[in-house]
Amino acid sequence: MLFSVLIASLSWRYVEEPVRRLRPVPLKAITAGAASALIVASTGDAISQAGGFASRVSNDALAMRSLEAMWDWPCPQTVNIPELGVTYCAFGAPWGLAKHHGILWGDSHAD
Repeated sequence: MLFSVLIASLSWRYVEEPVRRLRPVPLKAITAGAASALIVASTGDAISQAGGFASRVSNDALAMRSLEAMWDWPCPQTVNIPELGVTYCAFGAPWGLAKHHGILWGDSHAD
């Protein structure tokens, strides 16, 4: 019982009384906030619907966005790597003539 009275007193003091003393927010502030939110949301939606700002990226770079285009690239040479026991696609200088060799290893982000 004492706990209930304590909680009720604290609620009345720190919740009910401050809310009763609140003054209404001026209509200008509500209108300005709503207008600002509408402008930001509309701008974001317009950018999203337009596919971003494609004009700032070259056509060659835009073409690399497509996974279909990336997977359609022909493999210029296949190389058997005995240490791994598999054959992989190799890009760059001919594997046998190259001074250095490197492997791109990754998960789905290596697409």
